[in-house]
Amino acid sequence: MKLSVEDEKLVQAVVKDFVAGGVSGAISTVLFQPFDVVKTYMQGSKQWPPPGIRDSIRHIFACQGVTGLWAGTTPAIIRVGLGSGLYFAMLNPILSFLSVGNFTSSSTTENLHKQLPVYIVLAAGAFTRCATTAVVSPITVLKTRMEYQTVSGISYPNVLKAIEHISRTEGLKGLYSGLLPTILRDAPYSGLYLLLYSTTQRTISDSRMQMFLGFRASC
Repeated sequence: MKLSVEDEKLVQAVVKDFVAGGVSGAISTVLFQPFDVVKTYMQGSKQWPPPGIRDSIRHIFACQGVTGLWAGTTPAIIRVGLGSGLYFAMLNPILSFLSVGNFTSSSTTENLHKQLPVYIVLAAGAFTRCATTAVVSPITVLKTRMEYQTVSGISYPNVLKAIEHISRTEGLKGLYSGLLPTILRDAPYSGLYLLLYSTTQRTISDSRMQMFLGFRASC
């Protein structure tokens, strides 16, 4: 079945947003993964007083070598790449649906530049984050467990071994550990973030337009 012009534009926009969000998320994950590993170690350490950043890096390096600072990178790339891609791909259609009742091909920037009701922007950000969080939850668990190896003492040679161990010892629900508190944390944050982002964007755009009109009037 051949798609209409509007449907083709919608599909192209969704694919473009998914790829852009996924690639940018994956690249940033590789660059900053060591900080996430150190953070996880510091939060999970049983030492008292808790280790500092330097001591944490030394311990991870001594136990796993330099590659230990990138523990869990594979699931992290999948999680952030997939999560960011899904978030940006879903956000615009959801904004359009909540505001006008149908999925349109307008860009996310165009939708956010409109003076949409506060509750629509909040709902779109929160719902989109809930959906993506639920999808990537098992990958988040895998990432955290692999980063936590130096504290837990459980070694995961690779992602498949981690999945096998968690499934065998905790069942399927183990792959969704912490899903509810994660949603309760991320959904309000995402909704508020999107609202503040769109408000700031409109304010800056309006200010620039006023400056331009003022300049033109003085010429």
